Amino acid sequence: MEAALSDVDPNRTTARVPLRIKVEYACLDDFLDDYTANLSLGGMFVRSDTPMPVDTTFRIRFRLPDRISLIEATATVKWVVEPDDPAGLASGMGVAFDGLSASDERAIQRWLRQYEAELRSSTSPQKGSRAA
Repeated sequence: MEAALSDVDPNRTTARVPLRIKVEYACLDDFLDDYTANLSLGGMFVRSDTPMPVDTTFRIRFRLPDRISLIEATATVKWVVEPDDPAGLASGMGVAFDGLSASDERAIQRWLRQYEAELRSSTSPQKGSRAA
């Protein structure tokens, strides 16, 4: 796992962690399927060859790895990486959640805490091991 929690942009209000899950979102009269690159309590980056314009508000739904029910929210596109990005970044859109239910927000918080705990335990020295 990548140590993304400690690598937080100072302009961000919440930490983001790498996560690839399928998301569905409304675009005009259709639901599209794409995958995330990361998740935070405030939003996610959705990889897409056809990102929506900045300030577009839409419905999004996804399922966390440990959860049966879908999380559904309203989201707004905050920034876009176009498919022909000169830096070679993956195309897609950074979205912020505007309307998470209290239970969905708690589910994301729980998942992020669990991820952080797993990350810490995988990077901490084993009990009984000795430094050379």
